[in-house]
Amino acid sequence: MIDSFNSIGISRRYVIALLISFFYCTIGANAQILKGIVVDARTHEPIIGAVVGVKTKDGVSGGASTDVDGHFSLAVKSVPTTIVASYTGYNNEEISIFELNNEEIQIELTENFNALQGVVVVGYGTQKRENLTTSVSSVNGKALTELSSNSFENALAGKASGVSITVPNGAVGQAPIVHVRGVSSITSGTQPLYVIDGVPIASDQYSSMTTNNPLATINPADIESLDVLKDASAAALYGSRAANGVVLITTKQGKKGKVQVNYQGTLSVTSAASLYDILNATQYVAMKNLAVANRYGTDEISLTTGYESPYGNKAFNLIRDKNGKVVDTDWQDYVTRDGWSNTHTVSIGGGNDNVTYYLSANHLNQNGIQVGNNLVRNLVTANIKAKVNNWLSLGGKVTLSESNLTDYEYHNNSYYGGAGAGLFWSALNNAPNIPKFFDDGSIWNYYGQTGRGPNTTNIAMSTAASFIETGSGVKQNSQQTIYNFNADFTPIKGLIIRSQYGRNIYRIEDRAYFAPEAGMDSAAGYAANAFTKVDQYTWTNTIDYQFDIKDTHNFDFLAGVEVFEKKRNAWGAARSQQGDLDNDIFAGAFNTIASRGNTARPADRKSV
Repeated sequence: MIDSFNSIGISRRYVIALLISFFYCTIGANAQILKGIVVDARTHEPIIGAVVGVKTKDGVSGGASTDVDGHFSLAVKSVPTTIVASYTGYNNEEISIFELNNEEIQIELTENFNALQGVVVVGYGTQKRENLTTSVSSVNGKALTELSSNSFENALAGKASGVSITVPNGAVGQAPIVHVRGVSSITSGTQPLYVIDGVPIASDQYSSMTTNNPLATINPADIESLDVLKDASAAALYGSRAANGVVLITTKQGKKGKVQVNYQGTLSVTSAASLYDILNATQYVAMKNLAVANRYGTDEISLTTGYESPYGNKAFNLIRDKNGKVVDTDWQDYVTRDGWSNTHTVSIGGGNDNVTYYLSANHLNQNGIQVGNNLVRNLVTANIKAKVNNWLSLGGKVTLSESNLTDYEYHNNSYYGGAGAGLFWSALNNAPNIPKFFDDGSIWNYYGQTGRGPNTTNIAMSTAASFIETGSGVKQNSQQTIYNFNADFTPIKGLIIRSQYGRNIYRIEDRAYFAPEAGMDSAAGYAANAFTKVDQYTWTNTIDYQFDIKDTHNFDFLAGVEVFEKKRNAWGAARSQQGDLDNDIFAGAFNTIASRGNTARPADRKSV
């Protein structure tokens, strides 16, 4: 046949080209196009760069990648067939196709938390984990909600290597101690730097009277991911502030698609794992009298000259109540309880190709295992992201929160010179042969002290009942505002010019009142008021250029300037010698007053 073509002047080269063209046209006519979208099964967010191919006996062939909106187009020779969708950090998904039409199919991939995660937040940007050379631990936001906790730091325990979480006590609202790779400090602090969506936030202890945790105003249910920068190279961009590591928190954003409304609620109960094994009243009296007899040769003696106990002739005696029953007070049991807590989160999110939004509200009510220890928190967060055009995107976020804490303990004594003031301290140190109340129902109290009573030596501390029945303790109100606005310019592919302004305002007010019965300040009544405001802002401008060469060489150039300012204002005053027993606030009638206050404003910080 070729020879006949040559006879009419057609060369072999053109004939072969025509045959090859005919071959490809035949295949093209037989193949059909399958269109679809690949999304995250949980968030329904489009997955960029997922690979979709046709399953064969030898594996997968004819792969197509999803675009920035998660869409793909795949050539399929015939049906029925099976296609496979895959993406780093997700489980592969197989879909059987029996017919083809013009409708798009949707493939949902589920996360594989045991697999290598695709992208990690590092400093002022992100990197593929496969390209990462620094030490970073990543925790998915879902893992932080597996346990009921009022703060994400507590939920982080055991989930990030090299991160140690220690809770100093069982008080609600207590900030845990977080150490990243041990203890290392430049300015004597040991806590890491916390950055939420690019905004460093206040995390120090600002209460003058009790515990406080500014980070407890972040709802764990609003966290998308958490990355811990652990070594010097990973945290270098933040300078000396990162001497103890950096915790980068990325919160949830709105997802393209239908409006989604979610509710998450928890109900939990906490109890003391163990209490001290203490003596009962009979054992206490016997032990004390034995010690007196060993010292003085007899236990029928008064340890205070001129005082004779009305309850017996020994140094320590038992009391019987009006029903004839021996008084045996378990002070630990009196001040502890099972602590019930509940939290509720409602979120709504959605969007389209140009605008996405997310809004959530949270309510927490937590009762501690110590009587009177309670935390109520309300917060709302909202964010929006808008794609103005192909080269400009705008975004913004705001979080508002308010917390109210009550506590009979006086954990921080900076406003009162005494040590160990508080409910549980009194419960651990008081005698079990002392009743909570006199027979007439009034509090057992002698001028702000337990006194002698059945014992011939004075107990200078007040009883736990003196705190609980008079409402003596600390009330704390804290309010936090976090907001940021950003603009992203993308003039060419791979180049992102970003400007972000973020601000964090934290206000905390402590009000303390201790009635004369509580024994504070020479049993004359004590009240104090303290207020602290922390205001800090960060303005960050960066230029980030990323590109690849032959998919084997990855380049990322980052340059920028950041301005950071932190200002702290505080004032406080304490009053004693209560003149009006019906007034339990600082502004009431007290005879003495002492004040204090300060303003601290570090110099602006710029980094390039």
